[in-house]
Order: sequence, then structure tokens, then C-alpha cells
Amino acid sequence: MSWDGYLNDHVVGSLIDKAVVIDVTGAAVWAKSNGAQISPDEMKTFASAFSDKSKAEESGVSFGGAKYFFTKLEDLTHESLPERTIPTLHVAKGKEGVVASKCTQGILIAHYPEGVFFGDAIDAVVKNASHLVKNDHQNDGILRWLSAPDESIDRSDALQRRLDRTGTWLIEQRVYDDWKTIPGSFTWLHGIPGCGKTILTSTVVEDIREYCGRKHRCAVAYFYFKANDSSKNARISMLRSLMKQLFEQNDYRSEALKSLHKAVNKQQPTARQLLSTMKDMAAEFDETFLILDALDECEDRHDLLEDLEQMYQWKMPNIHIFSTSREEEDIKYTLGPLCISNGSIAVSADLVRGDIGALIRDRLQKSKGLGRWRNQPAVREEIEAALIERADGMFQWVVCQLKALEQCYSLVQLRKALNSLPKTLSDTYARILQSITKEDEGLARKILQWLSFSFRPMYIEELAQLVVVDFEDDRLFDIERQFCEPQDILRICPGLVTIIGDTASSDMVQRRTLVRLAHMSVREYLLSDAEMDEASARFRLDKVTCHISMAEFCLVYISAFFERSITDITQDFPLADYAATYVIDHYEMVPKHASRAHDLAFDFFVRREQAYKNWLLFCDNFRINRQITFPTTPRHQFSTSPLSIAAYFDLIPLLEAMLNSDEVDTQTEPVLAQALRFSYSGRLLPRDPETVRLLLGHGARFSGAGDFAHNLHGLCYFRFDDLVAQELDNGADVNNTGGTYRTALGAAISGRCYGIGPAQREILENTEPSTVRLLLSRGADPNLLGYALSTACYYGDMRSVQLLLEYGAHPNVPSVDSWDCVSAACHSRDMRILDLMFDRGAEANGPKALISACKTADAAIIRLLLDKGADPNPREPVDGSLPLHITCGLDDPELSQLLLDAGADPNALDGRGNTPLQVAISLCQDMKIIRMLVEKGADINRPSKYHGSPLEATSFYGYLEAAEFFIDLGADINAVSGIHGSPLRAAINCGHGSIAILLLKCGSNLDTPEGRYGQTLRDLLASAPDTQQEISICLGKSRSRYSVFKRSGKSFLDFDNLIMEERLLVQPDEVVDFDCSISTF
Repeated sequence: MSWDGYLNDHVVGSLIDKAVVIDVTGAAVWAKSNGAQISPDEMKTFASAFSDKSKAEESGVSFGGAKYFFTKLEDLTHESLPERTIPTLHVAKGKEGVVASKCTQGILIAHYPEGVFFGDAIDAVVKNASHLVKNDHQNDGILRWLSAPDESIDRSDALQRRLDRTGTWLIEQRVYDDWKTIPGSFTWLHGIPGCGKTILTSTVVEDIREYCGRKHRCAVAYFYFKANDSSKNARISMLRSLMKQLFEQNDYRSEALKSLHKAVNKQQPTARQLLSTMKDMAAEFDETFLILDALDECEDRHDLLEDLEQMYQWKMPNIHIFSTSREEEDIKYTLGPLCISNGSIAVSADLVRGDIGALIRDRLQKSKGLGRWRNQPAVREEIEAALIERADGMFQWVVCQLKALEQCYSLVQLRKALNSLPKTLSDTYARILQSITKEDEGLARKILQWLSFSFRPMYIEELAQLVVVDFEDDRLFDIERQFCEPQDILRICPGLVTIIGDTASSDMVQRRTLVRLAHMSVREYLLSDAEMDEASARFRLDKVTCHISMAEFCLVYISAFFERSITDITQDFPLADYAATYVIDHYEMVPKHASRAHDLAFDFFVRREQAYKNWLLFCDNFRINRQITFPTTPRHQFSTSPLSIAAYFDLIPLLEAMLNSDEVDTQTEPVLAQALRFSYSGRLLPRDPETVRLLLGHGARFSGAGDFAHNLHGLCYFRFDDLVAQELDNGADVNNTGGTYRTALGAAISGRCYGIGPAQREILENTEPSTVRLLLSRGADPNLLGYALSTACYYGDMRSVQLLLEYGAHPNVPSVDSWDCVSAACHSRDMRILDLMFDRGAEANGPKALISACKTADAAIIRLLLDKGADPNPREPVDGSLPLHITCGLDDPELSQLLLDAGADPNALDGRGNTPLQVAISLCQDMKIIRMLVEKGADINRPSKYHGSPLEATSFYGYLEAAEFFIDLGADINAVSGIHGSPLRAAINCGHGSIAILLLKCGSNLDTPEGRYGQTLRDLLASAPDTQQEISICLGKSRSRYSVFKRSGKSFLDFDNLIMEERLLVQPDEVVDFDCSISTF
């Protein structure tokens, strides 16, 4: 990480002259200095002192809460330090010091020089450490929201299979060099299946990583499409992965990504939004290289090609795009015209001949199975010549033949095999399948099914569990069938599967092994309609049949192991995680006619009560505690009613069986109501109404269920238009009121807009408000309770607004809540809707209108409302706020200027008893706003409820510039008000030495009852003995800190030579000889 941009640029300045960051490993990773450079040895000294608690305590560092401080600098002896060390550790005690504060990325340690108040140094360091903590937490949240797949697994796998100098011919080609250097370049590498495109992609990735490592502000992001990995076979996964990599390489500072995260309000963005944001993220670098492998394995290839076309049309000179795929017609048609002048790169047999030869020689040297020929050079040459001659550029073909040759134990067998090599990959796969014995046929079929259609990559321990379920045995489940060694599963399909290390599991005690199909062409062969001989046809795959088989397996598996204690499951049943997590996903793919799967589902959900409950608990615990993805889980815990689960996942055959069974409670109203709620829980898009229709047909009703007072309202919220029409035909009152959404129209608009943030409004623009139209056509009153139009304005739903106005809605009808149409439109920030409201006669002085406008921080909206007559001085605060108070808390003086020019009262008190000045001091600390308020007549002595006068507030917040400003204007320096009592008391209590000295210099004073030298602070300072250098002040009941006045002049009244600092008590019971005590707030 580059800490320069990540840290506040002003860490080192007037208060701090040296700073170091120690990361979580104890290493010094960042350092800055106003003077001489900090040497590595000096950084190591800091690191050793702060690398762990015991070392730090030995070095004189005390630990308390989130802050770390050196409290015994004198104990850090010269002998313990390098010869040329930081002056901090050698200067006179009390003149200089070191302050440190912890953050999630490490520890920020800073040195403050002579003349800086201790409290000010602490504030500076803590502020910057807090900046790190805030950024860390925010970045973690953004990465979780982005939910990008782990690209490192595929890169690591490709690198493991890649030999040194593989693909050198590509790097040396003119077209490649042009792509790397020509601004805005695009190229496409294409070749037949199995020709090594993925390995060549890894060559390009490593070359560009090295290239970017030598340049400033250069980024490389890559993505390997995988057709049989659901997390890596879609273009939106590619976008998320590329954006994650760019975000990380930009030290997590991408404003473009952070803006998108904020704009969609943590909802999932559309692909179009991701693409647009990625464009802005790429622009944040001088050069951005995007490398995409296997475009042909993307399931939404048409959309992907459109994205690539759009990326090319950006005409951004800093972006270079490299892509690979087979030479499919649609890809060639789209990408061909985009390539740089020298054209695309075709992988021919001649070009990869050398790489294939190197692969063969490497395997002959290292493979145990081929080791018998290691000392026979002539035989090795014979093998290499035969394979190269017939490979036709296909690495995958060569790999398969080498695997088969391992079974040749004599020269006769070897030569016979070399003389009968299969011609194509399909012939190769057919021969491998033919060699699978009858005994292993069932298990081999399962392995191929699971590796082709599992929802995530499978670990070898999981795959080895496939033997424990056998539908041809009386005992469906038998744990004793499992392999003693999981690796033995690999012998079943030699040449068709491969293993890779899981780089994502680095936090585990042992790295786990993933199993994949050896090549995408294996899956394609098994799924193809091509003619197969009888032996190969045994393994032909069909997607639906595979999901049926996998669903049945998962149901039997979880039925068996969830009868046991849940604590024993993960260790004894390696497939528990997958089976529990994805059983529903597979079962959703099961057609109605698959009776055995439905019988197994009914048996598990209905008859195996303990197993069912343990499954629910397992899923919930894993989802929370281990962050295992469970994309189809409701946000709240599952009900114990299986009816609710069937309803939630739209498992129609299972739901029908339950509703028609005496074994399931389908008569109790709460059970039906909950099932109905689950049928729409967490869903944002319209559903197939069959689930709802089934439940309604058995007596379920929305009325009384949470947000809905009437059944009609629930149907409208989820836009089940046919059921809405049916309900109205049966006599439901279209104008019934009640519930969260007030009216049927309100429910229809709220449901339509659920989960749609400002950045996603295009969804509303492109979606017909059919339910709203249906209700209006059936007599719904558009002005009922004033709710429908204000709700549409609030969400920025222009199409619903226009439709309501068309049917007679008026913007000035009083709303049942406090959102009038104008204030609601301001909230949506849609100027089109605001203009439309005013065109229809809307009033600008609704109770929330100007308040809502100010909260947008949009000067155009505020100006529009003021122009339309909005009063900048409402009669009373709304939600505790007034317009001017809101803008004074924003870092934009123009907004406050607009209101002040319109006559806003600069001395008004909001609902919390604050003036605009108090808000400006506490929130934005912008002197432009403070001066503006004073120029407009703000009373600099008017107290607020909590922090007293403005001067007292600046003393509390440590805002020195504002304190000087108020004192110059004649503010009362001894005003008694607020919870602090006076400005001086606030400054001392909060450790703001600069302000405390300033106030004393200007004549401020405070009582010090029972003081050693006087009853006021000034008397104490004046009467202290000449021999005394420090005056210690007890801060009321504080057990952790106290304040000290230190003089370097002739007396304590020589304020130019007086400083105040805050000190910490090493131990709560430490005895300090205080000279006086002041009360704390």
C-alpha cells in the first residue's frame, strides 16, 4: 500500500515534524519528516517498540483504550538505539515527545517538537488515525458490497501450469508491442480449443505487472471467465473483479467507486452503472491495462461484447484492452474492427510448437508415471516427435496423451499407444471415458455432473463424499463408503479433471485443494449432441438431469448428517457446507415430473423435524459467523414452518404437496400469514404470482400481516396485477385506508420504488407503473390522504407522478404525513418533478419544503424554492432543524449565503437550542461561514443550550482561528453559560492549550477553590513560587488525565513563555501533587 495518499496530506506540519506508520506485522511502512529523512534503522526502532504490547511496555509505552502514548521517554536509553537516531529520544524531558494512535491498518506514531502543546499533538495524531480507521471500515464495506470473485485463484493456477519462457513468442510480436504502447489500444488473441490461450493470458498478465511495476500510476486488472463457475461466467462478475483490482491498486482512494456506493445506497448497482464507474476508475491512472481471458465462456456474451464495444468507443488513450477467446463468429464480428492496425493475434500450431515441446520435455522429466523413460533419450525424443506432429497446436490434447502414456509399462506398449493416438480432443475424451470401468461408472458420472454444474468450485474432500449416497443400494446413505484418502477420487476420471491450490484459503491451517474439469472442452463434449459410441454415451450430460441428481444427493446428505449434533457436522461431513448452502439452488431447477426429488424434499422438510431445524441453524450460523455465501437466505432467521421455506423459494411442487398434506399445519392463520410474508420477503422484482395464488387459495391473507391493513394493499405492493384485478372484481374497496402505505395507490408506488436509489431511477423510467394505472382505472382516488402523489415525488418516480396528475391529483392536497409534494420532490432531487409541481400550482412553503431542499446541499434546488416564495424563517423547527442551521453544517458557504441574502435569521435557535454560529463551529469549522454570519448580524455572545457562547464552543472544539476571531470582535471571554461554565474552563478541560493561553493572555479567569496559591487561576499563577516550573491542575473526577501549565519565562504570568499540556495518568491510582482543581462538565 502507498500510504502517502491514504494518510492525510497534513500529518507532518506545524504540530508534527516526524511521523511513522507501523503495520500489523510490526514493520515500518511509511515515514515522513519536515527535516532530515528518517532512516530504515530509525524506522526499525519505532517498529520494535510498537510491534507488540510487551515490547512497547518494556520501552515505556502504556496502553489504554485506542490510544498509545510514550509516557517514559527518559527510559529509552541511548544504548538501545541506533547511533544516528531520531532526536525525539534524546532531548530534554518535557520539551518534546512522541504520540501514537492505533488504527486498523497499523499504528501511527508521531513526534512533536518543542513549543507544541501536548494536547494539540494528540488531537493531530488521533484525527489522522481516525481518518485511517474511518477509511478502513468504509473500504471493507465497499469491498463486501462489491462482492467480486477472487481472481487470484485463476492466475495462480495458470502460473503453476506455465513454464518459464512460455509465450515468449507472443511478447516479442510487433502487434503485442503496439498494443502495449499505442494509446487506447485493443487487441484480441484467438485460437482453437485447447491451444493454451489461458496460459498465454498469464504470460501477458505477468509481463504487464512487471511493466506497471516500473511506471508511476499504472494499473493492471485481469479476469478469467470460467463457464462452469457461476461466480466467474457473467460479465457483471468481470466488472466487479476489475473494479476491485483497480480500487486496491489505487490505495482504496477511488472517488468514483465510493460515489457509486453512496449513490445506490448500498443496493446492488446495474451493469451499466458498474461499467460507467469502471470508466471513471480507469481514468484515475496514467495507464490502465485490462486483460480478459476466454470471452467465449461468458454466459451473457452478447452483453459482454456490447460492453467491450462501448469501452473501445470511450476513446480513452490510457486504456489498453487485451482479450482472448475462440474464433466464434459473433466475437470475430464485434472485436475484429476494434483491434489495432496490425490486427488480432491468431494462435497457430507453428507459433506454439516450441511451447508444446517445452511442455512435453518438462513432463517427461518430472512426471513419476513417465519417469521410466528418463534415462532413455531416444525414447523421449520419439515421444516428443510423435506428440508434436499430431498436436496441431492443442496443449490440452498433449496433456491428455501424456496422462495416458503413463500407463505404458513397456516400450512395446508405448509405441503401440504412439501409433494409435486419437486425432481430436473429442476422440481423446471418448477414449478416456471408454476406459472407465463398469464398477466406477456411477461415481464417474457424479464427478462429471458436479464439476460441470456445481454453484462454486469443489474441494477434493467434498468431491470424495459423492460415494456415500447410492440410490441403487437399500441404504441410501452410508458414511463407511467414503474413501480413506480423498485424493483417491482423482483416479476415477484421469485426464478429465485437474487440481489447483485455493489461494483464498490462506487464513486456514492447511491450504485446501480445488478440483476442476481439466478443460472447458471436457464439459462441452459431455453436453454436446455429437454422436458418441455406447461406452462414451454413458456419461453424456443434460443440465436438468444433473440438477435433479445433485438436488437428490444434497437432500439425502443433509437428511442424514443433520440428524446428528450440529457441532460434529463440519468435521465428519466435508460436503455439509455445500449441500446445506446450495440444496435449494439445485432443487429450484428440478421440474415438476421429477417425483423422487420431490418426495425426498417433502421427507426432509416435513418428516425429519430435527434435521430440518439443524439445517436452519447451520445455515444461519455459517452465514453470520463464517461469512459463507447463502444468496437465497432471508434477512431474518427462518421460521420453523417448512411452509414458509417453500413459499420463500417458490418451490411450487413442494408447496402444493404441503398444502394438500395432513402432515403440515395449513389451517392456522399465523402459519399461513408467515408463509405469505415469506413468499415476498427480500424480493425486489415482480414474482411469479403462483406461490401467492396458492397461499391465497388456502386462506392466507395480507390483511393484518405487518405493513398491510388490507389484502389489496399487499397485492398492490408486490404488483400482482392479475390478483389485484381479481380482488377488485370480488368487491374489495379500492379506496380502503390503513397500514404503513395508507392506500392501495401508496402501496403500489412504494412497492414499485422499493430498493431503487437515485442512481437507479432509469429502472423506474423504463418500467410501466401498471398497478398504479390499474387502480386509477378502477376508481382509486389520486388525492386520498394526499399520500400517493407525495410518495411518487419522494421516490423520484416521474412516470407515476405524471399518471397521477393525469387522473386529477393535486400537489396541494394535505398529506397524511409531513411530506408535502414539494418537500418530497426536493428529497428526490429531481428538478423535473419540482418544475412539474410548481407548474401545477404547488406551494413552496410546506413545513418541510425548504428544510428538505437544504438537506440536498443543491444550490439550484434551494434557489428555486426561494424564488417561489419559500420562507427562510419557518415558524418552528422541523425535526429539530431550521434551514440556515442545516446549511451552516455543510462545507459550502454558497448555500448559507443564499439563505442569508433571502433574510434568514442568523440568531435563530433550532430545536436543540443552537444558533447557526454554534452549528458552523461544531460541524464544518469553516471561517467563511462564520464571518458571513457575523456580517449578517449574528450575536457573538448569544449562548446555546449546551456549549454556551460561540467562544466557549470554539474552546471546546479547539478551533483556534475562530477563538481569535471572536476575541478580536470583543466576545465576552468570561461568559458563564453552557455545560462547560466558561470558555477557559472548556479549553483546559479539553486539553486545548493554545486557546487556554490565548484566553489567559486576554484576561480570562476562573475559580480554583482550595487552590494552593489562590482562589482563582490567575491568583495561583501570580503567586506560585519562583522555584516552581509546573502547575498541575486536577480535572474534577477524571481518573485518566490532568493538565499542566509549564513556564520557561520568569513567571507563570509571562504568557508568551507559558504552555499548557495534557498528561495521562499511567495508573488510575497514581498519586499526583495537584496545585488546584477545577470542576469538569
